Amino acid sequence: SKMASDTLFAYIRSFYWAVTTMTTVGYGDIVALTVRETVFVIVVLVVCLYFYVDLVANVTNLISNGDLSSTRKMALESAIRRMLETRRVPADLVLGAEQFF
Repeated sequence: SKMASDTLFAYIRSFYWAVTTMTTVGYGDIVALTVRETVFVIVVLVVCLYFYVDLVANVTNLISNGDLSSTRKMALESAIRRMLETRRVPADLVLGAEQFF
């Protein structure tokens, strides 16, 4: 019926608005007028959103792993310094160990 069709189109347009807002594409960049166009744009935007999220996650992972390795290195150096101090290792050997790391 006409009313059911209009209601379905209203839901599809509402979902289109939500996806367009979520992907920050903007409402003037992609204009979908029919139901088919609206569904197509929703699918394209969701697929593109997936790739964008994947890209951001990978970049974040690269940055956090870089920080993690430097943090591990600093912790290791600190532990070695404490061990050398506790065992009263001569200063020239401590200096050599610090230059090594």
